[in-house]
Amino acid sequence: MLCWRTILLSLFLASVVGIQTKAVVPITGSSKLCEGTTTTLSAPSGMRSYYWNTGANTQSITVSTGGLYSVTVVDLSLRSDTGSIEVTVVPNPKPLLNSSIIFLCEGESAKLFPPGYYDEYLWNTGETTNQIIVDSTGDYWLTVTDSNGCQGRSNTVQVIVTPNPLGLLSGPDTSCRNSITIFSVPADPTVVYTWLVDGGSIVSGQGTSAVSVTWTRSGSITVRASKQRPDSSQCMFTQSKFVTVRSRIKPELIYTRSSFCEGQSILLDATPGFSRYRWSTGQTTETIIVTQPGLYWVEAEDTSGCWGISDSLPVVMYPNPDVTIQGPDVVCGSSPVTLTASSIANDVLLWKWSTGETTPMIFNVTSGTYYVIGTTVNGCIDTAWKTVTIGDPIVATVTNLIYGDVATGVPTTAVVQVDNLGTTDISVIEVLTPASITISNVLPEYILVGSSAFFYATIVQPVPGVFSGTIQFVVRSEACYDTLTCIYSGNAVGEPPTDTTYIIVADTVVDAGAFVDLPVTIYQTDTNTVRDADIVFHLTFNPNIYELKNITGARFTEVSSLADARTVEITTRSSPRKRAVLLNGIALLSTPFQTLVTVSSERMSAGPPTYFFHRDGSVAIRGCALPFRTVSFNTVQARVVISTLQGSIIYDGTHKDVTEQSVRSIIESLRAANQALGVVIIDASGIVFYSSIIVP
Repeated sequence: MLCWRTILLSLFLASVVGIQTKAVVPITGSSKLCEGTTTTLSAPSGMRSYYWNTGANTQSITVSTGGLYSVTVVDLSLRSDTGSIEVTVVPNPKPLLNSSIIFLCEGESAKLFPPGYYDEYLWNTGETTNQIIVDSTGDYWLTVTDSNGCQGRSNTVQVIVTPNPLGLLSGPDTSCRNSITIFSVPADPTVVYTWLVDGGSIVSGQGTSAVSVTWTRSGSITVRASKQRPDSSQCMFTQSKFVTVRSRIKPELIYTRSSFCEGQSILLDATPGFSRYRWSTGQTTETIIVTQPGLYWVEAEDTSGCWGISDSLPVVMYPNPDVTIQGPDVVCGSSPVTLTASSIANDVLLWKWSTGETTPMIFNVTSGTYYVIGTTVNGCIDTAWKTVTIGDPIVATVTNLIYGDVATGVPTTAVVQVDNLGTTDISVIEVLTPASITISNVLPEYILVGSSAFFYATIVQPVPGVFSGTIQFVVRSEACYDTLTCIYSGNAVGEPPTDTTYIIVADTVVDAGAFVDLPVTIYQTDTNTVRDADIVFHLTFNPNIYELKNITGARFTEVSSLADARTVEITTRSSPRKRAVLLNGIALLSTPFQTLVTVSSERMSAGPPTYFFHRDGSVAIRGCALPFRTVSFNTVQARVVISTLQGSIIYDGTHKDVTEQSVRSIIESLRAANQALGVVIIDASGIVFYSSIIVP
């Protein structure tokens, strides 16, 4: 007995010593936190338990705000120790480039740089220097990293470069003395042109993109272009050409006509007898084939080496009419058919059908292929074709479907019969059914004249009670379409199968701009089994109509977000009884509209499989906000939400004193984008007491 007492006393003293001996718990993790980022703080591993002053009980925590963080740990000997760390939030750098917009003329450049010094620089061009030289149009910005490792992005500098409007200075390199030659650059209506001639004089065209020059000796011609930049400054560009002057010649153009229709051509012939030719098109033959409209001339060189230029010939190309035939391609039975010819530009003067008729419309058309030729006042033509098929009408019937009593939640199959009573073979190309019915046939299903086809329709009715609806069979023959409607009915009896999970979305109607808690009910029929698992499913809806803010009773993560379809994944704990999940959101400002809220991808995270059944729901917007609605405000504390009519929130703020003038000031500052905006004002209790659409 003495030995045991000694042992117990020793253990007691050791325990007391252990309790009073405290050690400082080391915490690993960064004590500096860049603005907008997180850091992970960790206590030593292998402890029995952890308790942070944030309420977490894990070895590590992730923090995003500054402050003093402490942890108490209990080791395997039940001894507790405490440690702490001070986390400081370091603001991100905010570099400011030396300008917000820069205007340049082509050939000029500008230097971009931020004030101050940073450890690292990364421009959106990929350069890593503290300054860059830019000479092309675009947006430029800089991301910097400071000595704390924090990053910040600069303002965006827009660089607008005014391009050189002068293309190639065209015109002859030689000219005959006292002859007139033409020099030109591509025309630009925004440019002021000034021409200078050394060795001759300008006959016409000064101030335009083309001039005529009379030469008295060899010399040069220079064009100077002045183009205004967006900031109202001027860009100056010049181009010159040297001209050798010789004795004068002048070729003549020979042609039969100077206009043609699209797809045709004309022949231009220069005066014969010259040693060399050069056309305005660049061709060097005596004759050319012209297929495009424009201004044509030819330069010619005689045996003495003197060049001369002909008069310019304007060539016109008239467009062909765009002729179409309106009328049915297929007609069932003996219905009268009319074909109508038309031209988009209404420029056809004469019509001629393959039947010999000359009116825009022909009547009582039978099966066959028809064409019509349309001719414009300029003699240009176009032809349109159309084939008309006249077939026998479809004569078919479908039986109604009576399921009778079916077991709730159990698949039941019945047969639908489609009979072809007509004179032509038909096929079923599509079957339109409700979600509770599936058709097992492979489509298309062909039905010969005088025969029948049988369709196997399987229904799963999830809840007890009388049910009915329609199934539509889309049929076609070689020439005709029709839709047959089958009415089905029955009575689901008995309880649903056990271990069934129902996910039901309610149909909800709310006022435009109102907050709404959309209920989703989750119900499991197996009340004797408690699953240690999560129920996971997807919800998809239109984010332009319903904006999801939060979910009560579950957690959600983003799956995808498109312009008109947002999908979130809902995770909630399994329960052998009915539970509700509330989607907390707002019906966005819009005209009356509706978004379906569809359920998909149901699964249980663990345990044996369960049978899932879901019913989709909807959020419908009732009424709409009134444009230019006026309201009197009391001085209140309220939340002001302003959005685009597509649902994107561009302002959300709470103000102590909301007055009519303060609201108008906010709206006016946001209307600078020249778009219609919606405004909602919500009081401190969450009630919307003002909504309107503001049209610029």
